Amino acid sequence: MKRLLITSLCLMFGLLLRGQTFNPNGTIVSPGNNNAVTFCASDEMTKRLYKNTPSRQTKMDAINAGINYQSKGGMNSSTSGAIYTIPVVVHIIHNNGPENISDAQVIQGIQDLNDGFANQGPYQDVNGVDVEIVFCMAERDPNGNATNGITRDISPLTDMIMEDDDITLKDINRWNPNDYLNIWLVQSIASLSSGSGVIGYAYFPSSHGQPEDGIVCEAYYFGSTPGNSAVQIHEVGHYLGLYHTFQGGCTNNDCQNEGDRVCDTPPDNSTAFVPCNLPVNTCSTDDDDLSANNPFRPITNGGIGDQNDLVQNHMDYGDIACHTSFTDGQRDRMRTALTISRYSLLQSNGCAPPCNDPMTISFTTSATTVTIGSNVNFNSTSTGNISSYDWSINNATFATTQNASFQFNTVGIFWVVLTLNNADPNCQEKDSVLIRVDCDAQTTFTSSATSIMPGNQITFTNTTIGVTSYQWYIDDIPQVSTPNFTHIFPNVGVFMVYVVSCNNNCCDTSAFQFIRVGLCASGQNLVPNPSFENYGTLPCSWLISQSGFSNAVQNWIMPTGGSSDIFSTLVNTFCFAHCLSTSTSAVGQQLPRTGNVMSAILTYGAGCGSQPDYREYLEIQLTSPLVVGVTYYAEMYISHTDYSKDASNNIGMHFSDTLVNIPAICTELNFTPQINETSIITDSVNWVKISGTFIATSPAEYLILGNFYDNINTSIIFNGSNSSTNARYFVDDVLVEPVCFNVSSDTTICQFDTITLYSNSDLLIGWAIDTLSDIIISTDSIIRVSPLQTTTYLAYSSYGTESITVYVNFPLSFSLGNDTTTCDLVAMQLDAGTGFVDYLWSTANTSQTINVNSEGIYWVEVSDSNGCQSRDTIEIIQANASPPVDLGPDTMVCPGIVIPIDAGVGYVSYKWQDFSDNQLFTAWLPGTYWVEATDSCGNISMDTIKVLTVDTVNLSLGADSELCNGEAISLDAGQDYVTYLWQDGSTAQTYTALDSGTYIVQVSTAEGCAYSDTIRIDLCETSITTGPSFAYLPNVFYTSSNNPENEKLFVFGKNIKSYELAVYDRWGEMVYETNDSSKKLRSDGVCCAYGEGWDG
Repeated sequence: MKRLLITSLCLMFGLLLRGQTFNPNGTIVSPGNNNAVTFCASDEMTKRLYKNTPSRQTKMDAINAGINYQSKGGMNSSTSGAIYTIPVVVHIIHNNGPENISDAQVIQGIQDLNDGFANQGPYQDVNGVDVEIVFCMAERDPNGNATNGITRDISPLTDMIMEDDDITLKDINRWNPNDYLNIWLVQSIASLSSGSGVIGYAYFPSSHGQPEDGIVCEAYYFGSTPGNSAVQIHEVGHYLGLYHTFQGGCTNNDCQNEGDRVCDTPPDNSTAFVPCNLPVNTCSTDDDDLSANNPFRPITNGGIGDQNDLVQNHMDYGDIACHTSFTDGQRDRMRTALTISRYSLLQSNGCAPPCNDPMTISFTTSATTVTIGSNVNFNSTSTGNISSYDWSINNATFATTQNASFQFNTVGIFWVVLTLNNADPNCQEKDSVLIRVDCDAQTTFTSSATSIMPGNQITFTNTTIGVTSYQWYIDDIPQVSTPNFTHIFPNVGVFMVYVVSCNNNCCDTSAFQFIRVGLCASGQNLVPNPSFENYGTLPCSWLISQSGFSNAVQNWIMPTGGSSDIFSTLVNTFCFAHCLSTSTSAVGQQLPRTGNVMSAILTYGAGCGSQPDYREYLEIQLTSPLVVGVTYYAEMYISHTDYSKDASNNIGMHFSDTLVNIPAICTELNFTPQINETSIITDSVNWVKISGTFIATSPAEYLILGNFYDNINTSIIFNGSNSSTNARYFVDDVLVEPVCFNVSSDTTICQFDTITLYSNSDLLIGWAIDTLSDIIISTDSIIRVSPLQTTTYLAYSSYGTESITVYVNFPLSFSLGNDTTTCDLVAMQLDAGTGFVDYLWSTANTSQTINVNSEGIYWVEVSDSNGCQSRDTIEIIQANASPPVDLGPDTMVCPGIVIPIDAGVGYVSYKWQDFSDNQLFTAWLPGTYWVEATDSCGNISMDTIKVLTVDTVNLSLGADSELCNGEAISLDAGQDYVTYLWQDGSTAQTYTALDSGTYIVQVSTAEGCAYSDTIRIDLCETSITTGPSFAYLPNVFYTSSNNPENEKLFVFGKNIKSYELAVYDRWGEMVYETNDSSKKLRSDGVCCAYGEGWDG
């Protein structure tokens, strides 16, 4: 039975569990099941991260927008040219098990990673590309010490649960993720949601430099075979911003923003195991995106049409044996993500050799916040062998002394950088400080009011001293340039007012003043007598007339013939109208919610004469009409009367443009209430609040309380009490107030601009983005945002939600071209292109083109019809011709020695006699070698060198020999050498051999060539004893004896040419065997003991 496991993890087919074997081509084979399932958990861990830390997703959205912008040509492309290098450190977390893999396997894993990214070796694919990103094992650790880029730590977390142990594992050993790609290798990775089978995961570029940043893999896969190493290739793809090819399924209306966000990977809707040679097409939407970005657009639109899934892609989930390639689009995305969000890796010294002469850098500043025109002093307190100081601002050096001073004549934020150098090129140190320069004109102003009704005016008075010009703004729109400013605000809303004032040195922007028009401050109740406490002649009995009601309480009236009532604590308790009446006709006993007076109305009745439905209402004129478009909050409190037989719903509040005065009717008013309670209220003990918000659609002036629905559309329940046969409720504390929560209006900005959004601080709960509506991004009343694409922001308050859409215009793309090196700089035209309304060059020209005739850095800033600006820079370099290439004089080398030949620096290309194109060439054999070198001016020079071999000498000590009868042998190395060195360190030309052994001599010639020879001298048997040959074997030996011959079992004898000795134990098992016929004299001078002997 095959079981299908569906989880939120990424299913990777072909990456298998432990216990696998491997076929010769390096792909994984699982015993009994080639389709075993393992997991890449990058999606799972990323979703969990985004939920717990929403800012990571917000940052990734910005990174995606930046990648799109760059792909549209908004900036010079970073996707071609230089090869980027990323330092890597591999942390092996082990428990002394097989997961503690060797250094050699780690190095192989990094080699496989480089091969996969370079489209070479076992991953070479005709459809693949070289990503031009390489990975080096770190040579320098964070402390500047030498390293091989591998750490080892013992911990039980080598068997980890990723959701619980991710950060704890990484805390064991983490190198600064701003400077290194950290890879942790463990024995096993398990998931709380999916169990075992996870083999790796990585975090996206939005985690750069954060505690979670890096990759975790099972050590089993790292470098063991090319197939297994596809795991780290896949995870590094995530680390550099790639999604799975099946991300988002088949949706493909915009290939840059949907799916995996890479246009040249066709939509894919499968994570199933797919054999390499089986064509699979799980989506028919490849050509849905008709834009030129989509290479799979219909053939009639210039595309190639629908294509099969890319099962061979490194980011797919097919058979891992298929994974051999990245696409051009994936290459561009990774390189752009690297330069946008992981750029600090490219500035790391991790791949550089360690510093051998370290310096400690530090300096002090006289101030970090100054006004324009001020001098700031910088004093270096650095220590070490410092050979040079470089003080710079924005890469421009302003001093090269130990201490420096700089006058800041421009307002802004400036990074001041100190760079130290010494004789060791690997020992450069940098430190920096941020200097803020403010304008010496501090702009302030006052306003005559901050809240007015539409059509009124406010005067703004500038209180700044010592300025010469002014510019006033409302919501970033210029107004007048006078010192003071009076403005009529005709519309409802919240408006941001500020002024920019300037003196001869600089300009300063004031704080923002927010003006509310047609709005309010919280607590402004439009109901003039909300608790009925402004009263006249309070009744003792029923009120049955409009005049009697109006005489009892001020402002309130009965709009119909239904007779509402007034109750108070200020009349006798026997009165019907006492709140705690003892009258037999009392409707209930309830104290007012506040004060001493309250009212009561019937919301349901059986009839009124010929009118079928009886209703009572309360009406009051508001202190001011409602303002159309403004949101209002309204509330009242009711309590069901004790002796009311029925209880109803539909107790509401209606706002009317005109006074309602219809004394002839006592049935329902057929109005639609803005606030209505649809639940049946039965509580006779407590006061129940009925409330809500609404947007005024007319300038209503009157409020009416009651039930505006007939009996058929009103729900009731029997209360079980006696007396009254109708639904009656006490009423108190009526409130109507404008909602003091307003936000900015929709607006339009240019990409990379910043806009201020604001809301009422007293009611704001928080801000969110509509696509991530459950994630609060700020709780400040004022936020500054820089969306890279059109974005809708949500402002939450206790009254509801307001939305503000910031529309983003994309600047038109343009380019001045690549930096240019020329040898004949007479006149060169730089062209910013058409389609712009304004041009501003670094030369102050304002035309589309300029002509330059000197080297330097030139920039142009262009503005389009939307006011959006773009900028590009080009460097023109005046090149000088290089001197002719010089390989040096012809040279002699010793036999078998290879030499490097250096053509020297300063050329753009090289061509050797074998058509290789490197600066260096290795001469393996004697011969003639030449090179053509082309400099940046196109000049070609050529040089030739001959490599000759010194004549070989014939050093010989002669044939191996024997020593007989105590004679000596003289060994002569010959007289043609300048140095001699024998095996015992003697340095004479000759050497006298007195005993058996191996003799070695090393000599050198006048040319510096070295030679050696060896001779073996043995003892002559006939010189030791005479007589026939014999052999004997002792029957005992003693391992603790002081006699060497007695400590081992030897064969003793004379003239033995060959023998075999085997030793067996008492069970017949052989424990020793030898046929070693080498011999030596016994300690008593008698020949001979054979072999090395058995030690028992």
